[in-house]
Amino acid sequence: KEQNRLQQQLQTTLKGSSRGPLSPSMGLPSPGYSVAWSASSDVVVDQALVCCSAWSPDGTKLAVGRSDRDTKIWQVQEGSSTKWSAVAQIRSLQAGWITSFAWSSDSKSLVTGGDDGVARVYQGTGTGALSWDTVAQLIAHRDSIWAVAWSPWEDIIATGSADGVLHIWRRTQQAKGALPSPPATARSAWTPTGGLRRHGGAIKSISWSPDGPRLISGSADATACIWEEVSDNKWEETARLEGHESDVVAVSWCNHEERVATASSDGKVFIWAPGGEDGWEVVCALEGLSAHVAGLCFAPAEAEGANALLLTGGFDKAIRVWQPDGGMSTWQEHAVLKEHTHPILSVTWSADGKRIACCQADGSASVW
Repeated sequence: KEQNRLQQQLQTTLKGSSRGPLSPSMGLPSPGYSVAWSASSDVVVDQALVCCSAWSPDGTKLAVGRSDRDTKIWQVQEGSSTKWSAVAQIRSLQAGWITSFAWSSDSKSLVTGGDDGVARVYQGTGTGALSWDTVAQLIAHRDSIWAVAWSPWEDIIATGSADGVLHIWRRTQQAKGALPSPPATARSAWTPTGGLRRHGGAIKSISWSPDGPRLISGSADATACIWEEVSDNKWEETARLEGHESDVVAVSWCNHEERVATASSDGKVFIWAPGGEDGWEVVCALEGLSAHVAGLCFAPAEAEGANALLLTGGFDKAIRVWQPDGGMSTWQEHAVLKEHTHPILSVTWSADGKRIACCQADGSASVW
């Protein structure tokens, strides 16, 4: 009965509550992209609904957030490419669902976004990081946090909320190294900006630029904003990307070229490049999509041979792999992974580009 109740609650959220769909920062994995993708023989399943997932940057771990407020960390069993084991479980202080994840660049820490409006930072301890401690609580938002992102080049965390505010958190110098254990004393370890308020709706997705202090945010106001640090701890909106007809639920910054991608519940995915009167312009609209697109992710920079591949997943129950066709302004469908029975909520690559992870609306996560 509890499982059915949670699933109904999830479906209600997806159909368009004021908070919008679950944050699309993570997803499902798949092997081998040049010829075909095949489903792993083992699927990550749990008695609690899976809300979000994220690969660690070192490619060894998959974190899965659940409706019971806990986080499980999975690893492939030694000697197997398809069998997974839960190696750690983080007992969260979250008062609501875990809505989003982000790993630190060294894969030693995690930040989670919560339905209670608090982001929490966890750090692995012990051999193999089998134990995780809460080392900070980031408290500034007044509503659910739908997106978190950890900068790949510095100790900076971005959080976006249903309150329409984007916060940039920087860890203070005295807090680096050995972090304090009690959450109460760890709160002062991260300092937020005063809050960036340019969106007219909930912030549902965030993605950092791979090469400097810039990020893109997608919002329920049907726009995406590009932000840049113009001076120490001072951030400004440098471009507003307009063209979608509904919520921008997923954004991703390309690791290979100066491109960003935006996905919307209007069923459209746009590829943007610098240019035009507003600084950025649409250079390609992906064709063949007809349903709400909930997940979006460019291939990681380290992916072997992946170049600028792009993943999308949505309510048509399919994951699609896209690749440039003769240039970064023309994209074609390269592969379609259709073996899903429920809408796709999020998708993400492993660090080597050889696996894909996704979450589905039935509360399951799968690896390809």
